[in-house]
Amino acid sequence: MKKCSICGEEKPKTSFYKDPRHSDGLFSECKDCKNTRHSNYRKTKEGLLGEMFFNQRSNTRGNGIPTYSKKEFVEFGLSDLNFNICYDTWVGSGYKKQLTPSTDRIDTLGTYEFNNIQFITFEDNYKKQAFERKMGIDNRVNKAVLQVDKNTQEIIGEFYSISEAARVLGLNKANLAKVCKNYATAEFKNKRHLCGGYKWIYKDKWGKQYDKKD
Repeated sequence: MKKCSICGEEKPKTSFYKDPRHSDGLFSECKDCKNTRHSNYRKTKEGLLGEMFFNQRSNTRGNGIPTYSKKEFVEFGLSDLNFNICYDTWVGSGYKKQLTPSTDRIDTLGTYEFNNIQFITFEDNYKKQAFERKMGIDNRVNKAVLQVDKNTQEIIGEFYSISEAARVLGLNKANLAKVCKNYATAEFKNKRHLCGGYKWIYKDKWGKQYDKKD
């Protein structure tokens, strides 16, 4: 058993996170108290901005790390009107997830620098990302597909994603994906060899040998 330095309760040692800096190898505060403290700090402006900075460094998608330090970013956020408006709205809503302030790159393909970021809600950020993927502006998570004639094996169309091909040609997205997967592995684990009367192959797989079954 171990006594928590915050709530003062005696709890099993499994109720404490490990910390090699202490003689018993455990944090002095229990998991519940530590998690509560972290959750409360995250709801402060400084805590939220610090978490945003951590996410920027972790989820750059090839855009490079931020050009500013954590301290500089926190100072920038605290003085930014949009951040403060978003923050007050978030707090007033009872901390609803969709209203959480978030960092948005104005040019999605650009780097994290002060002249290329703005603060908007989580919901608006998500909608912007979805729109840019749908329109082909941000193709980093999309896989281009080729429309191939089943008889001549000629490429007759190219689309930046399965979703675009299905939307433009009125095809079933799930079936089109199955065809692409078949030709990507050449194993044909499902019966879908064609969709809309055509073969469909991921662009990065083109040029390899495939089973020519129709």
